[in-house]
Amino acid sequence: MSGRSRYRDTQGSGPARYRVAVLDLNRGIPNEGMRSIRTLLSTASSDDGRGIDVDVFEVRLEGAVPGLGYDAYISSGGPGSPFAGEGSEWERRYFEWMHALCDLRQESPEDAGSALFICHSFQLMCRAFGLARITRRRKAAFGIYEVALTGVGMQDPLLQGLHARIHAADFRKWQAVHPDRNRLRELGGRIIALEKERPHVDLERAVMGIRLGAGQISAGDASDHADDGSPGFVGVQFHPEADPVGMRRHFNRPDKREAVIEEYGEARFERLLDALDDPDFLIRTYRAIIPRFVERALPGVRLDPDRAMRPAAGEQTEAVRS
Repeated sequence: MSGRSRYRDTQGSGPARYRVAVLDLNRGIPNEGMRSIRTLLSTASSDDGRGIDVDVFEVRLEGAVPGLGYDAYISSGGPGSPFAGEGSEWERRYFEWMHALCDLRQESPEDAGSALFICHSFQLMCRAFGLARITRRRKAAFGIYEVALTGVGMQDPLLQGLHARIHAADFRKWQAVHPDRNRLRELGGRIIALEKERPHVDLERAVMGIRLGAGQISAGDASDHADDGSPGFVGVQFHPEADPVGMRRHFNRPDKREAVIEEYGEARFERLLDALDDPDFLIRTYRAIIPRFVERALPGVRLDPDRAMRPAAGEQTEAVRS
C-alpha cells in the first residue's frame, strides 16, 4: 500500500478532494457515535471549495480496512471485549493496517494521513503496539467523567486551550494501565491524558490518551514535551464525538432508558442527563477534539460542530460524498 497523493485533480481545475476513511468497529450494531462522526464530517466546508470524500469500512464484520492513500482516518468505538477478535482475520488485517500506517508516518510523514482512534479502537491500538496492558475495570464506567490532561496533553494541538480537567463521555468495561515507557519512547509516544486523580482509591489511573510521534525521542521525553503540532497518530479512551444533544436524544429513547436503568440504576441515569446540561462539561470537548483533528489533517477545511448537533432531516453538505 502506497501513501497518499497531493496532486491536483485530473481535469486540472483545482486541488484534489480530500479523502477520509472512517473505520467502523461496531460489528453491525447501530451506534450513536458513528452517527455523530458522519454528521460532523457532513458539515465540512472550505474557502477554496475543496470538499471531502468519506469512505466507511466495516472492520469487524467484513474485515475491511482502508489503504494508505487517505488524508485522515477515524477509527470508532465499539462493543464488547477488546480481546474478542484475537486470532480472527479482521483483527489481523486491522493490526497490519495500523502498523503499516505507523511505519509510513515514521519513514515519510508527508505521505501519511493522520489517524484518530476512539475508545475500543484505542484499546486495540494499545494491544497492537504493546503500549499498555488492557485489563477489565473493577466497575464499568458509564457517564460523563473528568479526564486529567498531562503536561504534554495541555500543549497538544487537539487539547491546547482546554482546562487541565476536561469532561468526556466514557462508557467502558476495559482500561489501559501499566504503560510501557520503553515502547512509548521507541514510537515517540506521549501520554496526553489520564483518569482523574482519586487519592482515596487505591487503583492505578488508567491511560486516557496517547499520541504517537513520527520517530524516536530521547529518554525522559515521552511524557514531557508536545510534538510538532501535526494531527498525527492519536488515540483516546473516551468519546470525543459525543454531543449533548445527540446523547440526550439517544438515552431518552424508551428502550435505551430502560436498559440503562436496569443495568446502572435510575440515579446514575439521571446524573448522566444532568451532566449533559452543564456548559462547561461535554460541549467543550465535543467542539474541540474532532474538529481540530480534521482541520489540521485537511488544511483549509472547517467543521461546524454546533450545526452538526442540530442537523436537518437528511441534511448533507455538498462538500461531502460517502
